[in-house]
Amino acid sequence: MERCEDYITLGGKQMAVPAYRFGDLFVVITGAMPRIAQIKDEWYYEKAFDAEKIFGALKDAKAPADLFTFAQRLPDIRQMHSYPCERDNYAALPITAYETWLERISSKERRAISRARDMGLKVDIASFDDRLIRGITKIYNETPIRQGRKFWHYGEDYEKVKRVNETYPDRAVFLGAWLDNELVGFIKLVSSGNLARTMQIISKNAHRDKSPTTMLIAGAVELCYKRGLEYLVYGKYTYDEEEEESGLSEFKRHNGFKRFDIPRYYIPLNARGTLSLKTGLHHGAKSLIPSPLKSRIKTIRTTVYNRIYQR
Repeated sequence: MERCEDYITLGGKQMAVPAYRFGDLFVVITGAMPRIAQIKDEWYYEKAFDAEKIFGALKDAKAPADLFTFAQRLPDIRQMHSYPCERDNYAALPITAYETWLERISSKERRAISRARDMGLKVDIASFDDRLIRGITKIYNETPIRQGRKFWHYGEDYEKVKRVNETYPDRAVFLGAWLDNELVGFIKLVSSGNLARTMQIISKNAHRDKSPTTMLIAGAVELCYKRGLEYLVYGKYTYDEEEEESGLSEFKRHNGFKRFDIPRYYIPLNARGTLSLKTGLHHGAKSLIPSPLKSRIKTIRTTVYNRIYQR
C-alpha cells in the first residue's frame, strides 16, 4: 500500500483528495464528518478485491478516514459479508433483444419512439471528435437549470467540454441523437464487466417533443445487446426514499428499468466512524432533514432559480 493523492470530481469540480494505492486499485478519502474511504470509480473497477485486507491496511496506517465503504456488483444482491450493511438502490435494465424490450416498455414510450422516427430523429454511435464536442457544448449551454437545479456544465467552453468528456477512452461509447445535422441529445456509456452505465444522458429542451432521451435509451439497449452486456444502469432509481416517485423515476420505469438494491458495507475505522454509522451522518447532513422540509426547500430553490435565470 502506498499513500498518495488523487483527483475526484465532486459537484462538477475536480479536486485533490488523500488516497492510498493498492496495485491498480485506488482508495480515496472524501468528506469531513465523517471522512469516508472508498474505492475510486468503484463501478468501473472490474477485478475482485480483498476488502478485509484493505480495511486492515487502512487501520494499521491510521489513514485519515472514519469509515471504509464498498459495495457488491450487479447481479449480486444477496448480502455476501457480515459487515454493517445498507442497500444502495439503482435503476438497471436487464438487457434483452430490442424487440423484446420494445414490447415491455409503456405504450407511451413506444408511441414516442414511433413519433420521433417520423420526425426524422436518428440515433448513431458518435466518434469523440470536433463535431460531437461542439454539439455537446451547445447542449450544455442551452439552459442554466436542469431538473430544478443549477446545471454544473452550463457556461463551459469547448476545451472544458472536451476535457470532462474524454474520460475512459477505451471503454466509453457515445450515442448521438441527430436531427439533420444538429445534435439534440447524447448519451455516454461506460462499460465494465457485464454492464454498461450511463455517465451522462442529456437532451435539448427545445426538442423535447421529439423524445430524444427515449430514443437514446432505445439505442443503448440495441448496443448493449449486440455487445453481450447483461445490464444497462441509469443512476439511482430514487434519490429520496421518503419521496413519492419522481418524474425521473417514472421515466425510467416506463422505459423498462427496475429497482435493484445492492448491498453496501460500512466498516468503522475508529470511534467517530462508529458514531457516524449509528446517527446516520455517513449519509450527509442533508439526510437528517425531514422529508417534508426537503420538499419545501426544493420548491423554493426551483422558484428562485427560475426567477433569476429565466427572466
